[in-house]
Amino acid sequence: MKKILIADYDVAHVSRLRAMLEGQGFQVQVAVNGEEAIAVFQSWEPDLVIMEPMLPKLHGFEVSKKIKSGPRSNVPLIWCTKVYKGKKYRDEASFKYKVSAHIERPATDAVILDAVGKALDMALKAAVAAAPPTPSAHTGGRPSFDATLPVSPPPAAPPTAETIA
Repeated sequence: MKKILIADYDVAHVSRLRAMLEGQGFQVQVAVNGEEAIAVFQSWEPDLVIMEPMLPKLHGFEVSKKIKSGPRSNVPLIWCTKVYKGKKYRDEASFKYKVSAHIERPATDAVILDAVGKALDMALKAAVAAAPPTPSAHTGGRPSFDATLPVSPPPAAPPTAETIA
């Protein structure tokens, strides 16, 4: 089961997100400020973070920098904000803070779930691409990229006059 950290001070928005994500089978933890977000991120090790960047105590920009410069920098971040809107902030979120998605609130459940699915899928693909090949018994323990591919039988020969009769 995938774990999602919601970092947001807006109680109504957190409640809506939590219900929606838990309804989809995700485990959810909540942080109401930036310092708490960092602490929960480090102790609970979520697979994804959904954050309002305008967090008290430690701004979401700083939280994003800390996450993306740490040992778990591959964890996707989604900014879901009612404050930082427009192309300027979307571009800044992507390039400067390495955010996977920038969602402007209000947003529908479908928009949020789509962003969550895409971010988790991209993270999985990146992890698979970065993983070394695993050794296989039939290669003498040496890594092999095609060791797990199914072997297809040779194509059947076309019928001839002898095989038809």
